[in-house]
Amino acid sequence: MKDAIQNLQGSFSSLNINLFSRSVKIEELTWISKESTEDSASHTLYVDLIKLKGIHLLPLIFDKRVIVNHLEIDSANLSFIKNIRFSNDSSSQKSLKGFLIKQISLKRIALRVKEDTTDVLSGILNADIRQLRFERDSTQKFVPSFSQITCTVKSIALNHKGGLYKTNIYKVYLNSEQQLISFDSIQLLPKHAKYDFAWKAGKQVARLTLSIPKVDVINLDYDHLLQKQFIASAIRIQSFNLDVFKDKRVPFSQTAHIHLPMHYFNALKWKVKIDSLAFGLSQIRTETFPESGIAPAIITFDDVSGLLLNLDNIQEKEAIDYATLQASGFFMGKGRIEATFQLPQDSSPVYHTKGFIKDMDMTILNGALQNIANINLKSGYLDLMNFNFTYTDFGSRGSLDMAYQSLSISSLNKNKSSTNEIKTALLYLLVQRNKEIEPNLSGRVGTIDVKRDRKKHIFNIWLISILDGMRSSFLGGDKVDNQSKK
Repeated sequence: MKDAIQNLQGSFSSLNINLFSRSVKIEELTWISKESTEDSASHTLYVDLIKLKGIHLLPLIFDKRVIVNHLEIDSANLSFIKNIRFSNDSSSQKSLKGFLIKQISLKRIALRVKEDTTDVLSGILNADIRQLRFERDSTQKFVPSFSQITCTVKSIALNHKGGLYKTNIYKVYLNSEQQLISFDSIQLLPKHAKYDFAWKAGKQVARLTLSIPKVDVINLDYDHLLQKQFIASAIRIQSFNLDVFKDKRVPFSQTAHIHLPMHYFNALKWKVKIDSLAFGLSQIRTETFPESGIAPAIITFDDVSGLLLNLDNIQEKEAIDYATLQASGFFMGKGRIEATFQLPQDSSPVYHTKGFIKDMDMTILNGALQNIANINLKSGYLDLMNFNFTYTDFGSRGSLDMAYQSLSISSLNKNKSSTNEIKTALLYLLVQRNKEIEPNLSGRVGTIDVKRDRKKHIFNIWLISILDGMRSSFLGGDKVDNQSKK
């Protein structure tokens, strides 16, 4: 054993082998890999204590199987470069039929994954694993399985080299017997300041800051995890806070076609089936600096909660064609908003959204409208806005009706040209005809008929669909076709 460890570039302070108890004890094991990257960084391992108890000799000699009753590793530091490869081509490994370790105890294992000299993943692991097996499949590759795992990983940090974000997780707890995974305190943090972010990215892109206090994955099928299948009955997100900032002064350089989200979901290498995903009262704050503005426009969604049902890309015969998301909250802290989204999971490309906004003093939008569209709402109260539209990769069609009172709009600079969609929707009559919107237009049903900008994400088709319906509701039969297609 001493020669084998030294041949692998390892060293130790103490090695004890007891043939009567069939046990091995190694103290202060150090290992440095022969391989290194261009900057001479290497894989390294330091373990304070390793214990192997109950090594079965007869199965190894007569059946080429490794069976160990208990493996204990205490206080270790493992650091390896991201491109590490483990070879299984050695003749000794090829002759082995399988491995079985009946119990593994891991205590205070500090893990670091590096890319060159940058830590891209780190954390501290404690775990207890029962009946860990490696058996060869029909292709002679070792396939892992286990009967039970309990694991806690703390102080997880993800920091991809050259990436725009870093992720911190205070703790992850896994318990296969309870079929549970819990995440405590998740944070997605941008690496660059607000007004530097898009310039660092090299394109007009939203900057996200996200915090989630707790996430529970319930009734998770651990056996299927080893087969790259994530199957769970429920995910519960306690709440979240999401801040979104976008600087439209940065040139929009997107040229590739962006598909709607279910295209990417169905193309995942992992198979996913989740019966329900729920999130509690959460806050969303969007901040947009307009292309020709002098200050950002802020829009908030407060006390947002939602339930996503039947998310599934496995697509068995009894699979449901649509995943359904139901969400509600308060727009700008005042107007009640509810919406239902149907997301196709079969070969259909058709999405559907319907909902309403009601009971809102429309002048609360002035802070955003003055910065985005250079307009001001003198007065106005929205009794109810209903929207209902169907959309695909190419466009959206549907209807929208509004009931409002005392709506009066003015332009802060009527001579200033703008292609802003909100200004086009609200000011077409006022700017083009130089008159206020007539009160008797309230309650008129508008039509939605717009083409999708395939270089933008799903949020854009939601926005332009509602704005096109508003414009049609304001203008009735006077809606200009080329205006509505912007």
